[in-house]
Amino acid sequence: MEMQLNMPQSEVICELMEVIETDKNYYVAMEKVDGQDLFETMMQENIRHVDAREIVKQILLALDILHSAGRIHKDLKLENVMVDMDSPKVRASGSVISEGSVVSLKSADSIASPVSAKLIDFDTVENWEPSSPKSKDVLGTDGYIAPEAYLGIYSPASDMYCVGVIMYKLLTKRFPSRKDMFDDKPGENYVGSPAMKRIYNRLKVTPMDFSRSPLDKCPVAAALLKALLAFDGSQRPTASQDRAAARATEK
Repeated sequence: MEMQLNMPQSEVICELMEVIETDKNYYVAMEKVDGQDLFETMMQENIRHVDAREIVKQILLALDILHSAGRIHKDLKLENVMVDMDSPKVRASGSVISEGSVVSLKSADSIASPVSAKLIDFDTVENWEPSSPKSKDVLGTDGYIAPEAYLGIYSPASDMYCVGVIMYKLLTKRFPSRKDMFDDKPGENYVGSPAMKRIYNRLKVTPMDFSRSPLDKCPVAAALLKALLAFDGSQRPTASQDRAAARATEK
C-alpha cells in the first residue's frame, strides 16, 4: 500500500490519497472516480470502436506507468477499469489522452473520443522484477488469467494477456476462451494442483478465433490481439511497445 501511495499521479490510475490505521482496521482513502466500471458500461450500451480503441490505449498507458514502477496488477479485468463515456474534462478541454500526452480533437478528428478510463482495485498489485519467485497460488479471474500464471509465473506479460481479453471482449462482445474451460473448485487454485494443470493444458491446445466480426475486417486489431493473447508470454508486446505502435498507426 505504501508503494501504491507513492505512485506518480496519473489521469489513468485511481489515486490513493491516504491510509488510516486504527487498532483493528486499515482505511484507504481514494479519489472519487467518475463513470462506472467497464463491465457495467458494456451491459448498458454499445461501445463504439473509436471509444474501445481509446479505452485500450488508456489501459496500456496505465500499465506502462505501473510496470515502469516495478509493479504488476495481477487481476486486470472489465470490472477493474472505470470509464466515463462522455467525460466533462475531455469535452471541456477539447482533448483526449494519447501516449501520455494531450491530442487536440481538432487535429485528430478521426481518433477523437470523449472517453476517459482509470485503472482501479489494487488488492492484488505487487512488486515485480525478473528474479521474483514463483507464486504459490493462482490469483486472478477465470478467462483473464494468463496461461503461465497457472504455473505460478506472473510478470508484466501476464497483465498484457488481460489487456488482450478486455480488447477482445470490447470488439467481439465475447471472451476469447470458453467458460467451461475453467472448471476448478474452491481450494484448487494452488500451483501444481491437478485443476491448474488441466486448465493450463486446455489453454495450450485450444485455439482462439480471431476471425469473428469485426476482426475479420480489421487485420490490425486481429494482429494485435494475436500478440497480446499469445500462449507464450515472451511473445507478447510490452505496454510501451503497444503504445508506440498505436501512435505509429495514427500518423
